[in-house]
Amino acid sequence: MKRNHFRKSIVEIEELVRSNPDEQTTQEIIHELGFRKTGRAKKLLTKLTKKDNAPSNDTIISDKPIQQKKTTQPKKIIRESKEAIVYEIDLDDSKYDGNDNEADEQEFEVAEPIFKNKKNQKFEDASEVIISSANDNFVDPSNSSLIETENLFENFCNAIDIEVEAIKKQSQEQVIEITNGVLIESTEDFHIYQFPYKEAFHIREDIPVIITIGGVDSSGTIVSFKEKKLQISIPDNYGKLIGLAQIKIDNSFLYVKLKERIEAVTSSESTAKFNSSMAKKVIGEEDSTVEIDEMVVNDSQLNDAQYQSLKVASASEVLYLWGPPGTGKTFTLAKVIDMFYQQEKRVLLVSNTNLAVDLLLKSLCKHLKNKKDEEFFNSSVIRFGSIHDPELEKKYGEYINIEKAIEKKTAELINEREELRNKILKIQKKEKKWLDIERAFSDYESALAKYTKSENSLIKITSDLDELNSEIEYIKESLLNLDKEKKESEQTGTLKRFFTNKRKIQDIEIDIENNINRQEEIAEEPKQLEIQIKELSKKNKSEKSAVDDLHKLIENEDLNEIKNHLKASKDEIAGYESRINDIAKEVDLIKIQIMHHCKILAATATQVFLKPDSFNMFDVVIIDESSMLPLPLVAYVSGLSKEKVTVTGDFRQLPPIVTANKDAGVMKWIGTNVFERAGIEAGIEKGKSPDNLVKLTTQYRMREPICKLINERFYDGTLETAKTIETEYTKNKKNVPKFFTNPLMVIDTSKQYPFSNIKPRTYSKYNILHGIVIRNLLYHLQNNGYTDNPHELGVIAPFAAQADLIAKLIDERGVTNVECGTVHRFQGNEKDIIFYDLVESYGNLYTSKNINDAKLINVALSRSKYHLVFIANLDYLNQRLTANSPMRSVISEVIKKGKVIDAKEVINLGPASYDVELEDVKSENIDFDKNGSKFFDQKTFDKAVFEDVRAAKKSVVIFSGFSTPNRIAIWSDLFRQKISEGIKIRCVTRSPRNQGNIDEGLANEAINALTKIGVVVDLRHEIHEKAVFIDENIFWYGSLNPLSHTGKTEESMLRVPSKQLCLLKARYEIYKRGYKNEDSPFSIITEKENPDCPKCKSLITFHHRGKFGPYYHCESCQWKESVDKFNRNNLRSNEIDEISENKPVEKETKCNVCNKPMKLKKGRFGYFYGCTGYPQCKNTEKA
Repeated sequence: MKRNHFRKSIVEIEELVRSNPDEQTTQEIIHELGFRKTGRAKKLLTKLTKKDNAPSNDTIISDKPIQQKKTTQPKKIIRESKEAIVYEIDLDDSKYDGNDNEADEQEFEVAEPIFKNKKNQKFEDASEVIISSANDNFVDPSNSSLIETENLFENFCNAIDIEVEAIKKQSQEQVIEITNGVLIESTEDFHIYQFPYKEAFHIREDIPVIITIGGVDSSGTIVSFKEKKLQISIPDNYGKLIGLAQIKIDNSFLYVKLKERIEAVTSSESTAKFNSSMAKKVIGEEDSTVEIDEMVVNDSQLNDAQYQSLKVASASEVLYLWGPPGTGKTFTLAKVIDMFYQQEKRVLLVSNTNLAVDLLLKSLCKHLKNKKDEEFFNSSVIRFGSIHDPELEKKYGEYINIEKAIEKKTAELINEREELRNKILKIQKKEKKWLDIERAFSDYESALAKYTKSENSLIKITSDLDELNSEIEYIKESLLNLDKEKKESEQTGTLKRFFTNKRKIQDIEIDIENNINRQEEIAEEPKQLEIQIKELSKKNKSEKSAVDDLHKLIENEDLNEIKNHLKASKDEIAGYESRINDIAKEVDLIKIQIMHHCKILAATATQVFLKPDSFNMFDVVIIDESSMLPLPLVAYVSGLSKEKVTVTGDFRQLPPIVTANKDAGVMKWIGTNVFERAGIEAGIEKGKSPDNLVKLTTQYRMREPICKLINERFYDGTLETAKTIETEYTKNKKNVPKFFTNPLMVIDTSKQYPFSNIKPRTYSKYNILHGIVIRNLLYHLQNNGYTDNPHELGVIAPFAAQADLIAKLIDERGVTNVECGTVHRFQGNEKDIIFYDLVESYGNLYTSKNINDAKLINVALSRSKYHLVFIANLDYLNQRLTANSPMRSVISEVIKKGKVIDAKEVINLGPASYDVELEDVKSENIDFDKNGSKFFDQKTFDKAVFEDVRAAKKSVVIFSGFSTPNRIAIWSDLFRQKISEGIKIRCVTRSPRNQGNIDEGLANEAINALTKIGVVVDLRHEIHEKAVFIDENIFWYGSLNPLSHTGKTEESMLRVPSKQLCLLKARYEIYKRGYKNEDSPFSIITEKENPDCPKCKSLITFHHRGKFGPYYHCESCQWKESVDKFNRNNLRSNEIDEISENKPVEKETKCNVCNKPMKLKKGRFGYFYGCTGYPQCKNTEKA
C-alpha cells in the first residue's frame, strides 16, 4: 500500500481522523501510523486498531481519550443557593452501607464544593531527569559577532553595542497610551502620577520616557509597574488628575547610558572614582582575599549558614551568598548590613527593583529603630528615590526618605525661602498697579496715533468728495455749453464757420462723448466716499472716546516716577530671587552631603549609573538579586567599593533578559550571571565550593510538599523546611478555602479538549478555556471572602498573552487583589496560593521551550507558600512531554502526591449569569445539563447557537476548520435572514485542499454556497480551534466544527458571555499590521481580511508561516506573495487611486526653463506638470 499520508503531520492526521474518514482512508492512516515511532502516533494507531476490531462499525474516533466505563459510585448532591450549582462528593467508604436506594438528593448548608479526586490518572513517569541551568540557555560558541580583547571593560562595551543594535531591530520605540492618572506624591523636584494599566508588558524601572500630555512633550521616569499600576515621575505638576497621556519608551536607553558610565570611569587609572580591581575580583577575573572572621558575635536569630555569611563577609573581600527561595536571604542581608553599620563602614545597597530595595530596608530599619540607634534617627540610612513599600514609608519614611531628610536638615532655609517668595508676591501685587499705569501711557500713545491717522484719513476723503462733486458739477455745465455750441454750429454754414473760427461739429461731439464717459465713470464714487466717511466718522468717534478714557487714567500720573518705582521693585525682586537660588544650591549641597555622609545608601542598580554624581565610592557594596542583573552592571556597581562586596542571588532562577541571546559573545559578557562568571557554579558542580560562598539551606516559605518539588530537582536535596511553616499554616488555615485539602493540586482540562493559540506575529501563547477555569475559580473565591488580602492569590503563566487574557477576564467580573503575570514578573514575589497555568494544549505543532526551562519552572513553583495549583491538559502533556522532561517529572509527582480535579467542576463555580439556563437560549427542546453546566454537546449545540445567532444585533463570526454542504444548508436560511436584517456574517475556514477527508469538490461547494448567500468568507491554511462570536459579548468555544460536524461526535462547545474575552480573542485573530490599540477589533474581524487573487479573482488562502513570514496563496492559479509585501504594494496603489479621484483641472502653462508648454501627467506620487521638451528638458512642477 502506498503511503498516501506521508507528508501530513501528526496534527493533520488527527484532524483527518476526527472528520470521520471512510474505511479506505482509515486503512491508509493505519498503514502510515505503522511507520511512525512517536508516542502520539502509537497512541492514535492503538485507537484506530481497536476501532477496526470493534463489533460495531458505527464507533467514531474522538479527539478525546477513550473513557473507561464508569462504575456506580455513592454520592451526595450538595446544592449551593437557589442557582442550583451542584457538586459531586465522594463519601468516605467507611460511612457507606452499600444501600443504593438512598435519596438522590440531600440538602446541606455548605458554601464550598468538595472536589472529586480523579482516580487512576494515567500519566507516565519521567525517566532520569538531569536538570542543569546551563542547558536552558545553551548558545553555539561559534555564533558570535563580538571580537574579544584583553580589556574586560572593552568587551563589556562591545557586547553592549551588539545588544543595543538587537534591541532596536526587534522593537522600535514603544508607545503606550495611559489614562486616569492620579497624583500620589509631590515634592519640590518631581511629581509622581499613578495610572491604571491592565495590559501585560515588560518594562524596566527607572527607565526614562517621554510623556505627552495635552500635546506637550515632557521628560519622565518609570518608577514602577506592579499590580496593574504604572507609576511615572515627571518634573511638572499637572494637578490632581491627568486624563490622557502617551509615553514613549526606548528600551535600549539604559544599556547606552551604562556603556557611557563604564567608558567614563575606566578611562583613567585612578581608583578615586572607580575600583576596577574590585570589579574584576567580583566577576572572577582576579583572585580575592578569602578569610573567616571568627570574632563575629552570633545572633541567636541566625541559623548556622546565616551566621557563616556574617563571618565570611566581615573578613573576605567578596562574599557570594546563595539564597534559594524562602531561605531568609533578605533577613540575612539585613544582618550583614547591620554588621558593617556597627563597624562604621559606609555601605551602598542595590537591588534589581525598587520593591526589592524596600524589602531589604524594612528589615534593617526595624532592627535599628528597635535598638534606638541615634544615627538612624538622624538619616544615617537613606533611600535614594521614591519609597514603594507603603509599610516602609509609614513606619520609617521620616528617617530614610531623602526628601524628608532634606526637609529636616534644611527647615530654616526652606522657611527663609518661603518668606522671600511671600515678599516677592507682595511686591508683584504693587508692581501690577504700576505696570498697569505704564501700560496705559503706552496704550494712550498708540491710541492717539491711531486716532490722528484716522482723522487725517477722514479729512482727506472729505476733501476728495468735495473735489469729486465739483468735477461732477463742472461736467454738467460743460455738457450744457457743448450742447449749445453744437446747435449753433449746426445752424452756421461752412464758410461762415470758417471766418468766425467756430469748431467742427465732429470735434464738439467728441468732447461731449468724453464728458459723458467721465460722468459715468465717477457717478458712483461719491456714494462710496460717503459710505467711507460715515464708517470713518463712527470709527473716529470710538477711537476718540478710547483716547479720552486713557487720558483720564494718566492725566494725574508722572511716567518717570512710575518707571523709577518699577526699576526699584525689579531690583528688589532680583535680590530676593538671587537669594532663593542660593538657597536652592545650599539645599542641593545638603542633599549631596546627606547622601555622601550617610552610612547606608540604598537604590536600584539602574539609579546608580543614571545618577552617578549621587554615588561616590563606598567602603562596602552589597548587590542583591545579582543573578538577574546584566554582568556589566554588576561589575560597574562592584567597582564603587573600596574594600568589600557582598553578592547575593540564586543562579538557579531567572538570568538577566538578553535580546541578542543567540550571540555567544553577548551571552558571555552580558547574559552570564555573576555566579557562573566567577566560577561558583562550576565549583559546585565539581563538589568544590569556594570558601567565600555561603549557601542558605533552611527555607521558611513553602510547605514541605511544595518544597520537595524544587529541592531534589534544583538544589540537590539540600533544602530543609523550617518547622515554623506548618505552625504558620495552621494559624492561617482559616483564610484558605476548605476544598484546598492538599498543598499540590492539578485542575485537569483534558476532557474539555482545550486549544492553545499563538498571538499573531509573536511567540506568545494563550488558552481560552484555561483562562475561564481560572476566572471562575477566582470568582468563587472572591464571593467567599478569599481575595480580601492582596498577598494571598497569584496567577502565573509562561506567556504574556495568557497573563493578559486572565487579567482582563477577572477584571471584567470585578475580581480584585489577584496579581496576574508572567514568571519573570513574579521572581522575588510570594503568595499564599499560586495558580500556575501551563497553557500548552492542542493546536500547535510544537510545545514552547518555556515549559521545560528549568529556571522558569523553579521560579514558578517556588512562589507559593501554602498551595500550588496547576492548570494543565494532562492528556496532551502526557503525549508531548519527553521522557526526561523536567515538567513531566514535576507533574508526575504532583499527580501522585497531590489532588487532580476535573476542570468542568471548576467551570461550574462561575457566576450564575454564566450558566446556560433554559432562558438563555429560549428553546424548550434543549436537553441541557441539569447541573447548570455551560457546556453543550453535539445534541444541544445547534439549537442553542442558532438562538444566539437569531438574537444577533451586529455581527456573527464563525471559525471552523472544516465545512460541508450539508452543514451549510442547515445554516443557510438563518444566514439569509440575518443578512437581510443588515447583520454582518463572516466565516473563516480551511482551504478546500486542506480539509482532511472532506472531498475537495464538496468543500468548494460548501464555500461557494456561503459566498452566494452573501457571507464573507476567508480561507486559512491552519485552523485548529472552533469558535463563534455573537456581536461583541457572546463567545462560543470548543471542539465542534460549527460548519461541518455531523452530530455523531463526542465533542462539546462552551458558551461564554464575556465582552472582554470577545474583544481580546478578536484582537488575537487579526493578523494584519497597522491597526491601533484604540481601534475596536470588531471593526476588522467582521470584514473580509484576505484580498481576492489579483490574477484570477478567486478566494486565496492565508498561511501563518513561510520563509518570509505569513503569505497568501491562490490554489487556483498558484499566485503567491508575502502578506507584508502585498499590503505595502496595495497601500501604495490605493494612495494613487485616491489621488486620481481628485484629478486637477489642466491649465495652460509654460516651462520656466525652456519656455515650452507644460503637460499634466500622473505619477506614482500623484499628478504633476512635465515639460513637453522631455527628455532634453526634465523640468517638472507639482500640480
